[in-house]
Amino acid sequence: MHYSIVSGVTFFALIYFIMFELTIRISCAVHLIYVYPCFAVFTAFFTAIFNENARIPMLSGDNYAEWKEKVLLALGCSDLDLALHVEEPPIPTESSTLEAKANYERWERSNRLSLMLTKAHIRQSIKGSIPNSDKVKAYMKAIDK
Repeated sequence: MHYSIVSGVTFFALIYFIMFELTIRISCAVHLIYVYPCFAVFTAFFTAIFNENARIPMLSGDNYAEWKEKVLLALGCSDLDLALHVEEPPIPTESSTLEAKANYERWERSNRLSLMLTKAHIRQSIKGSIPNSDKVKAYMKAIDK
């Protein structure tokens, strides 16, 4: 097989382009998106999504409407609200399809992380009065009551 100099140059130009010119890195701590190695773009959009968790108030009893709105916003922005909108799929078995297993894993991750975020923003004095649940949808309904 014969390779020309042009195809070799094209290959190395492509590698350079990928490695150096389109280095995309999102840094949550610094809130920068690097598009070029020496050029940083500050973005309020990504900062708002990554910091939405920090803006959720602690549920204290008199701030339920604001708390719920912020929790739902944070879960939605983080793409973790699946367990609130979709019923739990059947637990996969060995004979389940890859799609069924993937759907369950997505739902389980959404449920687990949503429940963690929700519980983390409730004052200890209130947590004891909320019936514990391992499903975020049921836990949120218990808080509604």
